[in-house]
Amino acid sequence: MYTQYQATPGRTPRPIKLLIASICLATLGAGLLEAFFVRLLHLPGPQTFLTLSPLAITHFLIWQPVTYLFVHGGPNQGLSFGLLIELAFHAYLLWAMGSTVLEQVGTKPFLRMYFLSGILAGILTLITMMLTGSYAFIGGCTPALLATLFVWTMLLPDAILLLFFILPIKAKWLMAGIVGAILLVNLSHGDFVSLVNYLAGIGCGYFYGLLAWELRGPFECTHTFDRRMIHYGISWRYRFQQVTSSKIFDIRTGKAQRSRADDDAFVDAMLDKIAKHGQRSLSWRERWRLAKISKRKSKHSRNKL
Repeated sequence: MYTQYQATPGRTPRPIKLLIASICLATLGAGLLEAFFVRLLHLPGPQTFLTLSPLAITHFLIWQPVTYLFVHGGPNQGLSFGLLIELAFHAYLLWAMGSTVLEQVGTKPFLRMYFLSGILAGILTLITMMLTGSYAFIGGCTPALLATLFVWTMLLPDAILLLFFILPIKAKWLMAGIVGAILLVNLSHGDFVSLVNYLAGIGCGYFYGLLAWELRGPFECTHTFDRRMIHYGISWRYRFQQVTSSKIFDIRTGKAQRSRADDDAFVDAMLDKIAKHGQRSLSWRERWRLAKISKRKSKHSRNKL
């Protein structure tokens, strides 16, 4: 089934607006202050301290795996026309794709995925720098943006996009082209640092979508693996999720308990939701609670017998 995707201006979620504004202000501020620090004070500027580099390890600048996601550019670079074009392009993608993902999964889950992908990609990039002896500076939200773009593709694999505003192409094939371009360009230059940074962002977005949101990959060849990972994610969440909303506790175990009336009302509500929207409409928390109620009722029935 073909679905044409179109951005919907005027409906941008507030967290996306704040994220875009933070990235733009941090990049412009760091670029403008760079010349002041370097030429007048003869000190390293904010682009040196805030972008990702081996300084995070050698000088314990532990904030860099977070701050590099906000500051584009590099040491002594200042602001350039190319950097402003890159910033505008990233802001557009975050607005167009990030808004859709956030509306589908919610604000907090989206922000967790975005920053976790960017930070993990930054840590893996630092490890690559140490292993290869590379002294590079990396700035920009590219890995977190690639994670967002891949999750968007998992949500809408068959959406039709206009490449160069002319050529219609499915989202999943455009994503495949992006991954292929990343591999070819960085391998041809021997730039393993950037390669790890980009692919780590994509990989984090992919596995987060599988484990946390039960999304399948956009390509059918991975669906068998996807189902296994989704099952593992569900099992992991069921095992470690704790019920905290109940006010009734078992004195012997200290675990929260729910009344039978609450459970019956919840089951009725879930059955009504399944009837209207299908079983896939249930969140993992709702599935987890249904499984616990079913297990408890089965155990109670066996005890009666």
